[in-house]
Amino acid sequence: MKKICFLFWLLCKRSLKKPSFLIILLAFPLSGFLFASVSKEEETGLLVALYGEEGDDFSTSIIHRLCQSDYHLLSFYNCSSIENLKKDVLTGRAQWGYIFPKDFETRLQTGKARESISVLSSPSSLFVPVSNEIVFSRVMESHSLFLLKQSLEENFPSSSSLFSMAENFYEHHLTSKSSFSFQYSFKDAASIGRLHPPSIIMASFPGFASVFVFLAALTGILNYEKDKEQRIFSSVPYTFSPVLPILSILSPSVLAGAFALLGLYAARQGQGFFIDIVKMAFYILLLLVYCLLLKLLFRNFTRLSFVIPFLLLGSLIFSPVFIDFGSFSPFFRILSFLFPPTFYLL
Repeated sequence: MKKICFLFWLLCKRSLKKPSFLIILLAFPLSGFLFASVSKEEETGLLVALYGEEGDDFSTSIIHRLCQSDYHLLSFYNCSSIENLKKDVLTGRAQWGYIFPKDFETRLQTGKARESISVLSSPSSLFVPVSNEIVFSRVMESHSLFLLKQSLEENFPSSSSLFSMAENFYEHHLTSKSSFSFQYSFKDAASIGRLHPPSIIMASFPGFASVFVFLAALTGILNYEKDKEQRIFSSVPYTFSPVLPILSILSPSVLAGAFALLGLYAARQGQGFFIDIVKMAFYILLLLVYCLLLKLLFRNFTRLSFVIPFLLLGSLIFSPVFIDFGSFSPFFRILSFLFPPTFYLL
């Protein structure tokens, strides 16, 4: 057992002496840290500034509701002054901003609210219409109750209890989600920031890790076939022959798996220390079996060298590294299981 461990150590040491392999190992956690740093500011989504002129509780209530709600792709916040709002829009901290007038409630009630809310935005702002819909829905939530009470007063002027019942009924259906409404969001995205290129890469980082370890395992079986042709292991006792392909595959795979885990945690993509280690260990064992089967099928260095690029390309396309084609067709779903990264990404 000690000799096997020593041989494994020698193979790992030989892998680390290869500059290209060592650079890739070190680049993986470094790239995870860099992309995490770049996308850190983008994870809050698009910021929208709000300001209500003093003396209008109606506008204050609307602003409070907008700031407290989760709109997935937009984040609203309150500014202390018009000057601060304009500064935030000009400097790019906020994508755009809304200014509510002091007599906004009076304008609504008298039917003179057209163009009452001022909107400040940059020409590059693409989601202003979506934001306008959200702000308008909040305004109507509050104003519709006034319209309901006004209608009841005209038809039932002396029924005060009816007003109270109508208000409770309105609030119930407003919060119970029983009324039809639209919600603007992105599937599996907490913010619009995930659409930025660094964030797309961040979301695909576990996929990169799985392909990276797969590549290391394939490199290991290639090295074994090359060493066998060059008779590198001629001095190794014959009893170790069955172990040599296993150790040749495991040595780069274990190194790549360790650095892949470092990269995942640098990119803040870890699921839990124990879970990630167990998951990676089972994945490396799966790669060991997969590469041994490839060895039996193709048997020499030349054939393996020919088929490996197709295996890597197939993993990038059919495994859910970037896009899960299996969700579009059962055929692609079955095809994806021919490539080991699919099992890691389940």
